[in-house]
Amino acid sequence: MNNCSMILAKHLRDIREDHDLTQKNIANFLKIDRSTYTYYELGKVTPDIFTLLKLAKFYNVDISYFFKGIEI
Repeated sequence: MNNCSMILAKHLRDIREDHDLTQKNIANFLKIDRSTYTYYELGKVTPDIFTLLKLAKFYNVDISYFFKGIEI
């Protein structure tokens, strides 16, 4: 697991918790299994760009929110 994955995972967890939602709530919204979403938040799996776009729209943030602090 690299630093980029961990930063993205932290942003996913933080924004979900800021909205008082469960992993199951977000998994249902994305139409994926809760365990898959859990892997996103643990940094074990990186969501694809389309998933990140859906989440950005859901949370009403720019997609760049998820990449703050990640250096290329």
